[in-house]
Amino acid sequence: MDDLFFILSKLIWTFARPDHLMLLLLTLAVLILGWNSPKRKARGCALGLLGLIWIVALFPVGESLLHPLEQRFGVPQRLEQTPLAGIIVLGGAEKLAAMRFHQRAEFTEAAERVMAVPELAQRFPDLPIIYSCGSGWLLEPDIKGADYTKLYFDAMGLGGRVLYERESRNTFENASLSVALAGERIKGTWLLVTSAFHMPRSVGVFRQQGWTVLPYPVDYRGAPLGWNIYFNLSDNLEDLTMAVREWVGLLAYRLSGKTHTLLPGELNHE
Repeated sequence: MDDLFFILSKLIWTFARPDHLMLLLLTLAVLILGWNSPKRKARGCALGLLGLIWIVALFPVGESLLHPLEQRFGVPQRLEQTPLAGIIVLGGAEKLAAMRFHQRAEFTEAAERVMAVPELAQRFPDLPIIYSCGSGWLLEPDIKGADYTKLYFDAMGLGGRVLYERESRNTFENASLSVALAGERIKGTWLLVTSAFHMPRSVGVFRQQGWTVLPYPVDYRGAPLGWNIYFNLSDNLEDLTMAVREWVGLLAYRLSGKTHTLLPGELNHE
């Protein structure tokens, strides 16, 4: 069942992501015009798509969609006074193609997930650290993000501190496959590190799996609508794609029973 969910999620997202969807719609409009079908409808479709592209180019809609997700959990204060059983960090910052080609650690803009580990390792020298990241590639499942990130952690002197979960393909499996590494410590509170926009879905999954987690959000990208308006199609489209993917992921995880609520938040918010 989990394999089917993984495959379907990859196939559906391939066609549903905003950039691919706009390309498909534009292609459809061009084909209709080329077949001498009623051209008025095709022109209307093309003009509507053009207007949509201009809206995305001028307004950071993606940032405004990411912002409420990032505000669901605050950065924890006085961590040293909080009894913690361990630290779990979710992968997703790896540039898998570049890592495979160059055989070295290469990271995306989500690198703050990885950058947080040396600091936390120094602050909490007695806590185990789990880094969970397998492969999200449907066609090349043998490329494991954790294997390459390990090269970075080893270079930072963390070789003996970090435990690696390298089989997970999505957030649900990050939680379910890390249980064995956590051992008896799973009964305690774990510090959960991931991107702020990804934290609600992550917390929901871990809670559903029986983990008690304290969110430690990093990698903030969102902003209220109107906060930062500029003409940048590529950046705005990238943020929109990320936001739509996360909101769709929240819905899919809720419908499939992988989270207990559509939009997990602080316990006193639910």
